[in-house]
Amino acid sequence: MLLCRTNDIRKGDSQKMKTKDCSEVGRKKGEEGFTLIELILVIALGAMIMLTAMILYNKSRDAAVTDTNVKSVHTIMAGLSELRLYKGKLSAGSSWPADTAAYVDSSLTASYGYNCSSGVLTITTQKADNPAQAGRILTKLQDQNLCDSGSAINGSDATRVDCIITSFNGSSGC
Repeated sequence: MLLCRTNDIRKGDSQKMKTKDCSEVGRKKGEEGFTLIELILVIALGAMIMLTAMILYNKSRDAAVTDTNVKSVHTIMAGLSELRLYKGKLSAGSSWPADTAAYVDSSLTASYGYNCSSGVLTITTQKADNPAQAGRILTKLQDQNLCDSGSAINGSDATRVDCIITSFNGSSGC
C-alpha cells in the first residue's frame, strides 16, 4: 500500500503532515471507480498494444506477398523449363501460349504476365501493395538469381515487377 502525504491543519496546532492511503486520494468515502489518471494509462497502454500489432501485421503481410511472388516465379520457371526441355523452345508472344497449360498452373497464368520475344522471357509479377514492396520483390528475385539484372519495376504499373528470366535469355529462349 502506497502512502501519500497530505497537509492537515488542526485547530490550535501548527501545520502537521499526515499520511493516508493513496487509493483514497481524490475520492470521497464510499465512492468507487477509476481515477482519470488510471483511465488515461489504460487507454495509452491499449493504444501502444494496437500500434505494435498493426506494425507487426504490416511487416508479416509484406513478407508474405514478397515470398508468394518469389515462390510463384520459381514455380513458373520450373514449368517453363520442363516445357522447353521437351519442346526445345518457348512460344513467342505477349500472352501465355496454349502449350504452357500442361506445365504452368492456370492460377499462375491468370495472375502473372508472360512476354517472350527476341530471345528474352519476361514474367510480370502480381501486384504489390506499393512501389516500395515491389522494390523488395525485385531485390529478392535478383538475390536468388531468378531475375536478370536488367529486370525492373513495371513502368506503367509501379507495383509489378518485370522479371527477365536469366536462364531463358538467348537462342534457347523464345
